[in-house]
Amino acid sequence: MPRELLKAAQVSRLLGVKGKHRDGGGLYLHVHKAGQASWCYQFRLGGRTLWGTIGPASLYPLAEARAKHTAFRRIIHEEGRDPRTAGPAAATGVTFKEALADYLADTAPEWKGGATGKQAISYKNSFDLIPAFLKLPVASIQPKDINEAIKAWADKPVTRNRMKTRIKAVLHLAVNGERRKRKAGPKAVHHPAMPFGRVPGFMTELLAVDKVEARALAFTILTAARTAEVLGATWGEIRDVVDHAGETPQPTWIVPADRMKAERDHRIPLTPAMLMLIGPRGADDTMLFPGYAAGRRKDAAVGALRNSALRQTLNDLRPDDLDPESGRRVVVHGFRTSFRTWLGEKTNYDGALGEFALAHSVGSEVEKAYQRGDALEKRRALMTDWCAFCMNA
Repeated sequence: MPRELLKAAQVSRLLGVKGKHRDGGGLYLHVHKAGQASWCYQFRLGGRTLWGTIGPASLYPLAEARAKHTAFRRIIHEEGRDPRTAGPAAATGVTFKEALADYLADTAPEWKGGATGKQAISYKNSFDLIPAFLKLPVASIQPKDINEAIKAWADKPVTRNRMKTRIKAVLHLAVNGERRKRKAGPKAVHHPAMPFGRVPGFMTELLAVDKVEARALAFTILTAARTAEVLGATWGEIRDVVDHAGETPQPTWIVPADRMKAERDHRIPLTPAMLMLIGPRGADDTMLFPGYAAGRRKDAAVGALRNSALRQTLNDLRPDDLDPESGRRVVVHGFRTSFRTWLGEKTNYDGALGEFALAHSVGSEVEKAYQRGDALEKRRALMTDWCAFCMNA
């Protein structure tokens, strides 16, 4: 098979032409879409035709891709083994920090603001809490190393899971030379929900329980927030906010972007009923709903409630309460559905207001680009009505 069919000057032009462009000897420039390409190679081993990857074309010029391809061909010919078992990163001994730089160089140009934009910088800086992990060679990283690293965000479950996903994405590109493909899943997850007509009765039972878990669950229902957002909340997030210049400040819970699924700040108007549940103000770094001290010692540190606390409280009070549609036991997250269904069925509020309250993206990409506010003032009236409904058994 002829080799070196491509010219260096051709590569930049071919980056805009989707498909596999042959260089010869089994080496190809694979353009996934305009501006996104990687080097891959075809080889025979054990009677089978296989494919391997070298890495993104943005990182490896033609000459370097050919050199790496030659090294892999020698592994096949001289050692008779699959060159993919080593992977590009393992073969070069790069550290995770170097692999992260490679990942951003390949991926960030497609993000808003590009490689030097706010999103790319924020992504890079998100790893600052694990400097020791950044120094590890990619080839040596094991699942236990990842699990140990993400303990840096133990008090922020949403961020912890996000960082685990990011680490795996960086490693996948480093080892396989291609981006990690997301598993196809259902378009929407329908959480078993309590019909909104039952919520007031349940709130009466819940408020009769003199436990911090019960207050936290009631607060979760009234704010239509996610469990992780409530369990991680501190007093520093509770502030007085002026909706419009010249108006009286109103109590507001501001959930920071690093604790939100959508990665942007979310403001939740607080009603008297919500304020009653959180009680007198504490120090900024203390939890709204503190967990129990280890061993119940007076001098033990108090952190957040465990993740299962709200679920267990719901199950204890309503062990047999089922979602009439799915027949499954209702879950805490389902109260967000209860809230949204109540809004649509019993009120005249715009549906978009409910989506703002749930911290969902609203409208098309163009509409979102021009949307600067979050309808906070209108949502104060909405949440007041929701609280009145829930507390009026």
